[in-house]
Amino acid sequence: MHTQLLVAIVDDDLRNRFALTCVMEDAGFACESFEDGTAFLAQYQQQSGCVLLDVLMPGIDGLEVLQQMRLRHWHTPVVTLGYGASDPRSRRSLEAGALACLERPVNCEALVRAVSNALVVDA
Repeated sequence: MHTQLLVAIVDDDLRNRFALTCVMEDAGFACESFEDGTAFLAQYQQQSGCVLLDVLMPGIDGLEVLQQMRLRHWHTPVVTLGYGASDPRSRRSLEAGALACLERPVNCEALVRAVSNALVVDA
């Protein structure tokens, strides 16, 4: 059980946030979700855990969120959700410090594994 570790989910799509929350909670993680990058940057309280971050959002996109996290010296590990290796945002998210970028639609086992790996890095 990972309930002491928070997975912050940042995705502008309500259905995606709900699905990601279900997968993470079924795996034993506590979750907090944010509807966009602006809400995340304004409300997130750094805690032990991981951030699941959509790279393609209106307004402040995932790449800008990553940049803002680094400027604020937030060292929470990040797993981004993108649209494949051919999408330049996926590559740029890794260059900006994300530990992994998973392709949508996300495989649930790969998602749990990526978050678990990110939490090991954070330990």
